[in-house]
Amino acid sequence: MKILPGELVKLDVNKDVSPENLKLMAVDFGQPRLYAEIRIESFPGWDDFKGYSKLFNDEVLLVISRKGRPYSFSEKENWSIYDIYVVMYSNKTYECFSYCMKKISDEQP
Repeated sequence: MKILPGELVKLDVNKDVSPENLKLMAVDFGQPRLYAEIRIESFPGWDDFKGYSKLFNDEVLLVISRKGRPYSFSEKENWSIYDIYVVMYSNKTYECFSYCMKKISDEQP
């Protein structure tokens, strides 16, 4: 899924684990948790989620920019689900994998 800065997204609590069985997002009490930073240098590894965090319910987030892809995933191969984006909610920024997001425009009424 192609995500561009300025788009609105929601988090998909059912996509916290990638098809390769890597944990991409914390889920506490059935709610997704985002952190201020995902360590692009070391993912997948231990202690990759850093900084302040927040539990989300069904909030709308604004995509600010694409941070990049963890260094352990090739830019040449189709690993776009591991692209990390900076999103904003209530004047704070968080980082999130593209796999965990769904565009508002893609939601069915």
